[in-house]
Amino acid sequence: MDLQSAFNDINWLSVLVASVSAFAIGSLWYLSFLLGKAWQKELKLSDDDIKNANMPMIFGKNRLIQ
Repeated sequence: MDLQSAFNDINWLSVLVASVSAFAIGSLWYLSFLLGKAWQKELKLSDDDIKNANMPMIFGKNRLIQ
């Protein structure tokens, strides 16, 4: 199987739906009234830390811990 035929067999609608749903679930994860406070507590971050923080660094740090 060559690369061209592999890409022809991909269901692009499924890829799009999976990507959007993963983004939506990830967004809900960090909302403070759902799991955001638990996530914040686990990483030992205060509200001031979050306000003044580099968010990509914090989210990346979370990924490295797991």
